[in-house]
Amino acid sequence: MKIKYLLFSVLIAAFSANAQAQYSIVDGDGSPINDGDIIATNSNLEDDAVKFFVTNDSGATIRSTIEYVSSDVGGNFQVCYGGQCYDPVETGNSYPPTNIPQVIEPGATTGQGNKMFYNETVNPQLSNHVFRFYLVDEAGADIGGDLTITYRYDPDLGLDAVQSQLGITLESTVIENTISLSSQEDATMEVFDINGRLMQTNAIAVGSQNIDISALSSQLYIVSFEGVNGRTQSIKVLKK
Repeated sequence: MKIKYLLFSVLIAAFSANAQAQYSIVDGDGSPINDGDIIATNSNLEDDAVKFFVTNDSGATIRSTIEYVSSDVGGNFQVCYGGQCYDPVETGNSYPPTNIPQVIEPGATTGQGNKMFYNETVNPQLSNHVFRFYLVDEAGADIGGDLTITYRYDPDLGLDAVQSQLGITLESTVIENTISLSSQEDATMEVFDINGRLMQTNAIAVGSQNIDISALSSQLYIVSFEGVNGRTQSIKVLKK
């Protein structure tokens, strides 16, 4: 079964408080989508598309669109917004076009059908796709209110148990507040964020144990193990 989770990055929004307060976005489960978030999925199926709803939190009509900012591999990507689906989208373009944006009245929320997903079927591969939500005026000119997210397709994300070469088995690579594992030897565990910063270090003993990571934010991490003989192994985990 394919999975999809929202990951919160440590990036800080670079737009004004006024623009920030004009609208808000939630995903299909009602979880907020914030500026700088990374949305990770291991599925390129439409059923697992990232669904979203935009709410006008201001007292005036807003006009919204999404720019496909960049992709590190290219390939097919579909965006549905403003009552129409665009497939494939091209970097540098906005969807819907700025002359026919999604119009949202004060206090209103967009309806069903808004979604985005990586639908490359010939050669799907690990990739990052950056999108920018922003506002335009009646003439279609960019007036800011930026909210930028990264959609990450990672086929290695999964729910199954993973055993490292050191004989350390993780019950799941998708976790909440604890990493449940069992080890056949003593080792050191280091947790790094996606920017390579060391976030936590723990000593691993032989046997089963639960490692508390509740102090860490929800995002993707690289968990690195080093055994007493110097062998190392790294595993990607997703903290919900």
